[in-house]
Amino acid sequence: MVPTTRFTSLTAVEVWDSRFRWRDGGKLHDTTVDLTWRRVAEALASVEGPMAPLWMQRFISVFSRWELLPDERLLALAGTGQPIGTLPGLAAVLNLAAFIRPQPVGAASLDCQRLVATAGLAVRLLDNALLRYGACADQSLRIGFIGMADALHRLGTPFGTERARQFAVAAASLLAEGCFRVNVDLAQERGQLMGRESLDQRPAFPRNGVMPGSVVLEAMRNGVRHSRITALAHHPELARFANDVTDAIEPLAIDVQRGCDALGNDIHVARARLGIAIQPYFDAQINDAVLGLGSATPLQASDRNGCAPR
Repeated sequence: MVPTTRFTSLTAVEVWDSRFRWRDGGKLHDTTVDLTWRRVAEALASVEGPMAPLWMQRFISVFSRWELLPDERLLALAGTGQPIGTLPGLAAVLNLAAFIRPQPVGAASLDCQRLVATAGLAVRLLDNALLRYGACADQSLRIGFIGMADALHRLGTPFGTERARQFAVAAASLLAEGCFRVNVDLAQERGQLMGRESLDQRPAFPRNGVMPGSVVLEAMRNGVRHSRITALAHHPELARFANDVTDAIEPLAIDVQRGCDALGNDIHVARARLGIAIQPYFDAQINDAVLGLGSATPLQASDRNGCAPR
């Protein structure tokens, strides 16, 4: 069965049409977004040899469910025959909102197993891109996420609560685990781009004891493919393309407008605290702009638009 992508946002259609839809002069190649996915997936799976069709279908599957979005440069140029050049700071994002599954009985929940698997697929996807289009001096990967606030909304969890921070930590931990596992596997399959000493540079793994021991031992024996694989950064175009979800750890627009969540928790404070809580699971430092510290100074909740924490 061929996956069919569902748009639920006019903004998403506009971003696709203006930024990622392949046109060649007067000829329109990507007549549907599913053809965009196929173009990118086929190009990036081409390095897999006889297994290329299998990996192409796996990539298409996660693309079509809005679970994984590759680097903007890959979406625009992969498979078009146009020059793409080297790819420093190669990125991908997982859309956390797409991993919230409704349950027949009870509340919705995070699909942890699928999140781990998709994070690993992101590492392979980007490693394939480096193999296909040529390595550059910066061979680190920058895998992060979008749709945090949307995921919390689907779970019925206000943005500024302790439950929200616990969810964010769980999601970041699962993303890091999936990325790390495949980073180790690729070192065995394709060789190391960095040696065993690179493990000492990792902020979370394996020192904090949150990674399964067998994976840590394998990494210590064989090294890892990439020294750095995770980063939380702004990807506004990808967020808008993914049916207009929130970018990185940005709050929902309605919370931004009133300055607090439904329980009166200050949004600026909540965003910064959330980012600080998940920092240990990312290789790159989360910058102030992502934390929301560059645009506004956190205020007392009672001073912001009449919000009072409850």
